[in-house]
Amino acid sequence: MRFAARTGINSATGLKTCFGRAGHLSQPESGSQQQASLSSRQRRRRLVTQPCVLRPCTGAAPGDRGDRTEMHLSANEGIEGVRFAVTGGQGFVGAALCLELLHRGAREVRSLDLRAESPWSQRLIDAGVRTFQGDIRKKDDVGRTFRGVDCVFHLASYGMSGKEMVQTGRADEVNINGTCNVLDACHEHGIRRLVYVSTYNVVFGGKPIVNGNEALPYFPIEDHVDAYGRSKSIAEQLVLKSNGRQAKGDKSIRLYTCAIRPAAIYGPGEQRHLPRILSLAKLGLAFFKIGGPDVKTDWVYVDNLVLALILASMGLLDDIPDRKGTPVAAGQAYFICDGKFC
Repeated sequence: MRFAARTGINSATGLKTCFGRAGHLSQPESGSQQQASLSSRQRRRRLVTQPCVLRPCTGAAPGDRGDRTEMHLSANEGIEGVRFAVTGGQGFVGAALCLELLHRGAREVRSLDLRAESPWSQRLIDAGVRTFQGDIRKKDDVGRTFRGVDCVFHLASYGMSGKEMVQTGRADEVNINGTCNVLDACHEHGIRRLVYVSTYNVVFGGKPIVNGNEALPYFPIEDHVDAYGRSKSIAEQLVLKSNGRQAKGDKSIRLYTCAIRPAAIYGPGEQRHLPRILSLAKLGLAFFKIGGPDVKTDWVYVDNLVLALILASMGLLDDIPDRKGTPVAAGQAYFICDGKFC
């Protein structure tokens, strides 16, 4: 498996979700042979019916727990009858995740977003998603949304592209302080699972990466050239270091966390990347390339990312019958892609 960079890396190790057979969620391997096989040709309805196998890897990645036994779970394990909160739920990925959770039988899905409405608002409302307008920089907004929730998906962020990139202060407030509020609310309300949507930029700083995996060290904080990559790296590390934290009111309850590191995301309704590329092409400004002809970056289809997030939440379950110990995905970070060599 090759990691190379035009603007990023081929983020294809760690979380295996192979369809045509069962899906797999595993510890990240230290070698370069593992890949995430998420086929964008698979329809969502078909994906829902697939069984999942959560299994450990035998690689020597940090925190490796290779003595785990393989676990077979239903496609909706940890979803049916469960309450979820999704920060950034009015966004492109967040809305798709909310809808999929309800489709799989979630008892309740709450969306926390700064916006009162978005292009996906009506679909969310029609599906039964509870929409909370609020700011993750405000503890009270996060707390009222999380009260009574079992699992949180933290997608809200700021500063990825465009004019947002130069607003360093706000990127820090949202990505770092907002994540601290999310962690505090999880602690306060005894939430058991937190899946954080990070970015491959936590390990990438502009230089090519070949045969890399989740064992790569974080790119030095002081060397990041943009506020988004730096603040997301800090936030991810805060999330992973909070893994195993005991709940405030019940020491028998622990918060288990993991991070998902997608590259650029595409799919119906995407408004951040492809429309900008097309507009530049129409103006005749997309005629250049960076790097050699063998340098590539990876994109991930929105439904594949949603599926990866759901599998990650299953990997944080701590109440699986006949299984003891730390959940398989607890404290781990995973790169995600569509499952092709790039």
